[in-house]
Amino acid sequence: MILTIWKPVLGRVKNTRPILRYESIDIEIFLKNKNKGYKVIYSCDTCGDISNTTSHSLFRNTWNGINSQMCRKCRGRKSEEYNFIKWDIIKKSFNGNRYKLITKENEYTSANNRSQFKLKSTCKNGHDYSCTWNNWMKNKRCRICYEKNKFDNAVKYKDGWDLYYFIVWKYTEKNYKQFKNIINPNNLKRSIGHYHLDHRFSVAEGFKLGILPEIIGSVKNLEMLNHSNNISKGTKCSIAIEELFNL
Repeated sequence: MILTIWKPVLGRVKNTRPILRYESIDIEIFLKNKNKGYKVIYSCDTCGDISNTTSHSLFRNTWNGINSQMCRKCRGRKSEEYNFIKWDIIKKSFNGNRYKLITKENEYTSANNRSQFKLKSTCKNGHDYSCTWNNWMKNKRCRICYEKNKFDNAVKYKDGWDLYYFIVWKYTEKNYKQFKNIINPNNLKRSIGHYHLDHRFSVAEGFKLGILPEIIGSVKNLEMLNHSNNISKGTKCSIAIEELFNL
């Protein structure tokens, strides 16, 4: 049931028209003129909760329109009834993609919001994975497998120095993201002309000596260095190999 209608009163500031306040207007006049841009306060016909919407939405919405008003929560429940996906369809889709469903049928069917319910499963490689049915239908699959496939495709045609450099920087960026508070506690800007993320024992020397990329890209081997100092340093090392392994 519509309770009150509020008309915005606009001001003028340079080239803009900000809303200064709202004024209450007669409901019958509002319904007759069908003005847009008004604020509508209503009580939900289903649960009785007080909600608000815009007059534009009220005149074009089916479930929350002129003849009946329904709050967002109740519209969500109504939508669930219309868009209910049968369990057999879900199970068939997961099994067809070699995923084993962990979630039980009764857990899904008794959920209040099935479209946002997390379906637990195990992928073909044994990784635990959870997603909503909506995301599953968007082909969102196991994140671990996705990252591995992306890595495998990236290194497929790389070898020697190119492969080593790629893997070192993979670990470097991963560790920087995880340990930024240690590597860059002052939040220095990483860019040309500012600061660079530097490997104390250089990537080039690590490649020559066959040191594992995980070690060269580890948090203990990373530091922020002024761009000019980093350029001057080149492929030199600021720590000895003994210190690197001690760290």
